[in-house]
Amino acid sequence: MEEKKYGQISVDTGKGKVWIRWPENGDKWEAEVMSSDAGVNECIAGLADNNPDVVNVLTEEGEENLHCIVGPEFKICLVPAYGNVEIWIEKLADHIDAE
Repeated sequence: MEEKKYGQISVDTGKGKVWIRWPENGDKWEAEVMSSDAGVNECIAGLADNNPDVVNVLTEEGEENLHCIVGPEFKICLVPAYGNVEIWIEKLADHIDAE
């Protein structure tokens, strides 16, 4: 049995932390995201409402921190020099409609 290996990153946003872990080997791409930043949590929860096939929130209602599993369409862009964190869902249909 092959040992699972994971990549991970942790970002301190100044208002909390965001931790992301993903399998480095496997046939299915999914990442685990945990966050204690209320703004990031609100953003991801909003994306989950409109994209339940991409974002699976595991956190129970009323819990302060967020824990979810995301698919490959989930994108996070970190801009350290400015301290920006951008989070969005990207689907192939978005690019097809734009052409």
